[in-house]
Amino acid sequence: MGIQRQFADTRKAQQGDGCIQITVPSDVVEELGIEGGDDVLWTGKEGEDTAVIHLPQRN
Repeated sequence: MGIQRQFADTRKAQQGDGCIQITVPSDVVEELGIEGGDDVLWTGKEGEDTAVIHLPQRN
């Protein structure tokens, strides 16, 4: 089904093996077609409080 109209959600950041992990909500996964093993690009700009999740790039 994916994202319906507009989407907002919060996720708790978890301490992982030398990193911080944040799960991606299933509605976003479905909407973007993310699959296990995909490289997912996140971008943002210094001083801004938002980041953009881009569609996975598959070779």
